[in-house]
Amino acid sequence: MSKFRTMAACLSMAAGFAVAAPIPAAVAAPAATGYNRCGSGQFCLFQHVDGQGGYVALTGSTPSLVGLNFNDIASSVRNNTGATWSVYTDINYGGRCLTISHNYTGNLTQYAGMNDSVSSARPGGC
Repeated sequence: MSKFRTMAACLSMAAGFAVAAPIPAAVAAPAATGYNRCGSGQFCLFQHVDGQGGYVALTGSTPSLVGLNFNDIASSVRNNTGATWSVYTDINYGGRCLTISHNYTGNLTQYAGMNDSVSSARPGGC
């Protein structure tokens, strides 16, 4: 019986130790914010200045932002590609055009007539 009691005491202590041991809390990685939401190889338009608000990430020619619910609302841009891109004030690459150099990050508010006016975008210059 003494072996049984000793074994029971050891198991009881082990169980108590396991319960008393601190459990590490899981910590979620912080969500990307601002311009950092634009992944490698993407051309991103943001609803507000400084990469804030909603955004759309493009990887190829987009003749109309209407279907993406992003027509005429972009105020900042990040070109996270290795290529030049162009944005246009009208669908199907019409209207005013602004060429965005590769790896550029900034606000469209500094370009006359471009803030809240972009309707299409594609790789390449104007």
